[in-house]
Parts: sequence; C-alpha cells; structure tokens
Amino acid sequence: MISRVIEAKPEELRMFLEEAAGVSKYKERRKRDRRARLSDTRENLVARRAISALELGNQLARLEEQARVAAQYRELEERHRQAQHLMWHAKAAGRRACPRSLHDGDRDAHRRARSVAGGRARTPKTQLVTLRDRAFRGRRRAARHGRARSTRPTPR
Repeated sequence: MISRVIEAKPEELRMFLEEAAGVSKYKERRKRDRRARLSDTRENLVARRAISALELGNQLARLEEQARVAAQYRELEERHRQAQHLMWHAKAAGRRACPRSLHDGDRDAHRRARSVAGGRARTPKTQLVTLRDRAFRGRRRAARHGRARSTRPTPR
C-alpha cells in the first residue's frame, strides 16, 4: 500500500488523501444530488413543452374562430354598404319609377322572412349588428382575462 502511495500520480494521491479524510463520500453525494436535479429539470422541460403545445393549440383554435367571425363580419358589412348605396340610389331616382305591386311584393317577402326567422328578419344589417355584438362580447371577455387593451368596439 505504501509503495502505491509513493508511486501514485497526483490524481491518485488526491483520491487516497480524500478517502483517508472521509471527504469522498460527501463529494459522491453532491454528485448524485446534481444528477438528480438535472434529471428533474429535464423532466420539467419536457412537461412544459407539452403544456405549451397544448396552450398554443387552444390559442390557435380561438384565433381561427375569431378570424372566421371577422371575415363574416367584413362580408356582411360590405353587403350592408352595398344595400345602403342601392337604397340611396333608389331614393334619389324616386320610387315613382317602380310599380306599386313590386313594393307590396317586397313587404310580403319581408313578412314571410320574419315568420321563418322567428319574428326577426335576418337581413344583412341585423346580421352585422349580431356580429358586432359578438365581437364586442369577445373583446370584453378577453379584457377580463387580461388579453386585450380595450373593451370598446372600434368605430367604422
């Protein structure tokens, strides 16, 4: 044993001295603890990535729904704008140019549409108002959860 100590390299000599002093078991325990912490950290990262992917999927679904509603809103707003222009042109041209029976037919069609829609005619304007209300409620809900800046609808 003494010959081994005398012929030992500096690293081996250090190991002999640490064993004799009783320090090596503490070093070994710290090494195990570091490995355990590293393993726990890796597991946490894997779990966090899974949670992040799930959250992003949920956010993507909400954003797709909002995009669909926004596209529908834009379409209905455009239809409403075109209907307004037609109405203005009709008023400017005067209603005398149209036969009276056409107006009566329009009224009957409107009544039928109201009865089919349960008392509410689903005109582009009412659809537009419904979409505006839905968008406002969505922004208000998002503001309650800290995801938006303003709850007021943007003026058009």
